[in-house]
Amino acid sequence: EEWDVVKLARSYYDYWRPDKVKVILLAESHAFTTSERALNGPGFGALRDTYFGPRHFISLVYNLSYGENDSMDGGLQDKNNKGTPQFWTLFAACSRGVHFKPSVGSKKSVNATFAADLLKGGGLPVEERLKAKLQVLTDLKERGIWLLDASIFGWYISQPQEYSLSRVSNEIQRRPKARPPKELKVPSLVLSWELFTKHLIRDVASDGHLKLLVPIGKEVVNALSRERIEDAVQVDSGSEVTVSETLPAPNAWIPGGYLPFYAKLADLVNDAAPKDF
Repeated sequence: EEWDVVKLARSYYDYWRPDKVKVILLAESHAFTTSERALNGPGFGALRDTYFGPRHFISLVYNLSYGENDSMDGGLQDKNNKGTPQFWTLFAACSRGVHFKPSVGSKKSVNATFAADLLKGGGLPVEERLKAKLQVLTDLKERGIWLLDASIFGWYISQPQEYSLSRVSNEIQRRPKARPPKELKVPSLVLSWELFTKHLIRDVASDGHLKLLVPIGKEVVNALSRERIEDAVQVDSGSEVTVSETLPAPNAWIPGGYLPFYAKLADLVNDAAPKDF
């Protein structure tokens, strides 16, 4: 991923960074985006009166046009712009809890009903769905909840998914994507961490407001180690920042579904950054 795209990603993280960060959700990376698509293609064209952040396109959940073709200037129809509904559901759990019942425009069943107004399956017009997404992001920022990726660049490159049959469990499993080479993943994450991300987290922790860091995705912890993550938040001997247990990535294949983990995450986050009703 080119450096101008990395800087664009950083502008989104910075825009949604709370004044007082109380919770960090530490995920892996955004998805790879070309410089041509990011800086020369259509950008986010909706919510002109209510959203005042970056508008260039990038495959990152903080970009409101990611997964929302009809929100872009000119209504570009990009078949690869699939978005990340799993992370929007995760954001909804953090913002609302899992018992919230939004008003939606469809009677179709949505697995995570508390996030239905953020998802296309909820049936809301795109403008209403975007307003709901913006409201969730604003709530997270006001309460001090910040998503941060360990990698500074987009790791995942869009490509067809392949499957295989596990010889151990006899279950169908997703096969690792061919690009980029899987053997480069751990050193790439560690390099990003050591050169940038851990220093950013230490700066946040030194402000004195951080209470909780939640690792999202076992591959993040497997690559970095809990020791590295815990060391980043312990800025002095009196630090009381908790690194929670690692939660599976929301797009992981979980027998029985991800709902129990959404509920656990909602409780963890609300304890550290309570919602005012």
